[in-house]
Amino acid sequence: MSRAWSVHLASAAGRHHLEAGTPCQDAAAALAWPGGFAAAVSDGAGSAPRSEAGARTIVDQVVALCAAQAGQAGFSWSDDLPRIVEQARARLLEQARSQGHELRDYAATLLACVVDGSRGCFFHIGDGAGVHCSADGATVVSAPENGEFADETYFITQEDWREHLRLMVIEGLGDSSLVGLMSDGAMPFVLDRSRRAFFPPFIEPVRRHLAGRSTVEGSAALLGVLQDPRTLDITSDDKTLVLAMRA
Repeated sequence: MSRAWSVHLASAAGRHHLEAGTPCQDAAAALAWPGGFAAAVSDGAGSAPRSEAGARTIVDQVVALCAAQAGQAGFSWSDDLPRIVEQARARLLEQARSQGHELRDYAATLLACVVDGSRGCFFHIGDGAGVHCSADGATVVSAPENGEFADETYFITQEDWREHLRLMVIEGLGDSSLVGLMSDGAMPFVLDRSRRAFFPPFIEPVRRHLAGRSTVEGSAALLGVLQDPRTLDITSDDKTLVLAMRA
């Protein structure tokens, strides 16, 4: 029988927010159950006044909905994951209206993954990256989607969000699999130059350090990594990283 999944996650403010004393606009959430897990990362838009609240609501809602529905008879990536995104977006719209704000004030990306047994699926709107590395070193990457300019991306709050929702199925998840989700601020040091695999000098020591640790212990250790002053020399952006492996 396959071992349970252990999921570790952390977010750290980038240099700009640290210097201005403003909150990190990234958020992450995860839930694990026997044989699977759900995790989500969201990067709030810097131009949106309540984007950190949008990011938090989106990840919490998506993960809770996935945990409640995944594994049920007839659950379908192609049918049910877009419906989950739609439900989470509707909850965010309710939140915005109840507080007298526009939905665009909560603009945020979405990168999520749900795993059930040996199969999983990334679902993705906007930038950030999802990676699955199998026992033989093969990788599956859900790449960022940017617009005409490098710093342009897409958000779950947009009316045309369905046009930018991408699903990528993961096969062959096993005891040596490693799944990572990250905001774009973490990509420069977590991924290699090709952006098609983890960067070994970063991921291997982190993976060894997290092995056997509880979610609380591992997440605290991961936060320390993201808050390391050396990361501020690599990127000034907020950074979020989720790593899931067999416990």
